[in-house]
Amino acid sequence: MARGRRDSELRVGGLKLWARFTLSVSLALAVVMALAGYLLHSATTDISRALERAAMTEAVEGFGRALDRKTLESLVTEDTRLPGDASFYRPRDHEVIGSGAVKMGEGVLRRSVRLRGDGGGDGWLYTWRNKPVLVTPESSQGQLRRGLLGLILGVTLTVILAAALVAWIVSGQVSRPLEELIEDIRQIARGDLRHRTRVRAGGEVELLARTIDRMADSLEEAQEAELELAVREREMEVAAEVREALLPTAITPPAGYEVGSIHEPSQRTGGDFLDTVSLADGRLALFVCEVSGAGVPGALVGATARSYLRGELSRCTDLAQALAQVNRDLGRDVRAGMYVTALVILLDPAQHRVQIACAGHKVPLLRCSAADGKLRTVQPEGIALGFDPGPVFERSLSITDISLAPGDRLLATNRGPLVACSPEGEELGEQRFFRLVRAYADESTDELLLGLGTAIESHADGQPLSADLSLLSLIRKV
Repeated sequence: MARGRRDSELRVGGLKLWARFTLSVSLALAVVMALAGYLLHSATTDISRALERAAMTEAVEGFGRALDRKTLESLVTEDTRLPGDASFYRPRDHEVIGSGAVKMGEGVLRRSVRLRGDGGGDGWLYTWRNKPVLVTPESSQGQLRRGLLGLILGVTLTVILAAALVAWIVSGQVSRPLEELIEDIRQIARGDLRHRTRVRAGGEVELLARTIDRMADSLEEAQEAELELAVREREMEVAAEVREALLPTAITPPAGYEVGSIHEPSQRTGGDFLDTVSLADGRLALFVCEVSGAGVPGALVGATARSYLRGELSRCTDLAQALAQVNRDLGRDVRAGMYVTALVILLDPAQHRVQIACAGHKVPLLRCSAADGKLRTVQPEGIALGFDPGPVFERSLSITDISLAPGDRLLATNRGPLVACSPEGEELGEQRFFRLVRAYADESTDELLLGLGTAIESHADGQPLSADLSLLSLIRKV
């Protein structure tokens, strides 16, 4: 129904272009020819009257000079300048009307008369030196003008008809390509943006056709861009929903310990995440992970890896075996080329010891010692989860075991803080970030995270983050 309504909107009533063009040309030419015919008729009438007057004057004067009636009758018969029904004067053939006379020439006058006999009607009496010479019917003098008027009307009508025919042919040659273009535009308006014009008429019409083709190309590109944008927006929405699901769950840390974290997503939607898992025996697993790829694929891989890590670490008896199982599951389920790096901390609060595993994570674990105030890095060997089906991962993975003294702090992060750029394009880098951590290490966890976040934002100076920012802090209080 909507398409039918749109199609009807593309059609208008009234005369078509060829009909309007033909009618306009014909009417305009009719007006011009009527005016020209009127002027021509007026001019030729005046000329014919002048010639008639001169001819009649000369004839009457010649007749008046004739010696006898026989000669006069011969002149009337033979003189080709006279109307065919002119006759020599006979007294009883007419009756003079009125007393006025019109001077036609030297000694020649013309009077109005009423003719007698079978024909009757009005006529003219010509006299020479007051002597009647010639009588002519009035109708005979109008025949020439009527014939001339008919000729002018005939020529005018012929010209108008010929012009109308030419206008009809020309308008058809112009309107047919335009009608084809209109049909092409209708086809494009129905949504067939791949349709192209079929007119190749040359000149402005072909230029118009090319313009319509370029318009269709632009519309097709715009439609493709709009569809792509809609897909990307939907992907961003899905990725944002998945990323929101990746936010760490709230947890109560073991007695004597303090745990805190921040996760700031970047404009580049990805699957980086951090989380904590409480084990049934009182231990606590903490991990920070980075995912290769971005958008929906990265977010889905992140969600999958988080689920596997939470599942295996929640029942973990051996950290290396738990990560090996996660690697096998992830390698089976994600496509080739996708992987997840992980920095895992397994805290035993009863023994105040932690096990640390690094599965290809680029940024080492930072350890701030309360005893000497120094900042040290801890980065065991290992390759990323999902990168290898199993044997290489298991052989390369190593576990580091360290003890925590009161006041010792561990800080895990991803590459987000290190690659934060200033307006000049300068990255924050490892060394400056490490100095910032050392500067805030003695503060509370909240103040540490707030200070680091503020320092990173100050360095970026309004520039958007190029990668997600994840920070996870663990400190032994007593």
